[in-house]
Amino acid sequence: MAETWDRERFHDFVSEEYEDQAPEVIMLVERWITRGDGAAVYQNHDLGHPQLGMPKIVSFGSPAAQLETDTPPDRLPDIGNQINWRFTLVATYREKARNGRHDRELETADRGRADSRRQPGEPGMGEGE
Repeated sequence: MAETWDRERFHDFVSEEYEDQAPEVIMLVERWITRGDGAAVYQNHDLGHPQLGMPKIVSFGSPAAQLETDTPPDRLPDIGNQINWRFTLVATYREKARNGRHDRELETADRGRADSRRQPGEPGMGEGE
């Protein structure tokens, strides 16, 4: 049975498995999370395969995701012109959305502006809709 990881556990895994590429992987997954999708973490569990343990992370949850299902399957389907039967689901990472924002962040506070008012260019402000 797959685990459900929080942000910290997911980032630890990515840092360990992807080393120098970890920042790019995390940025990609954060885009998925921002649009409301989740990340499914699969690993190669074929004991006779030279890439035993190799991870693959794919998006799930919406029509824009690689897997258009609310819950990812136990085995990674053949997507991206790759045969993926060796890859077994080990964990998911998904954050709950709240009014279009995620519980883990308050973007304006991160930028030093603890201002919850809409900013110019945001939907509902007349510009950029």
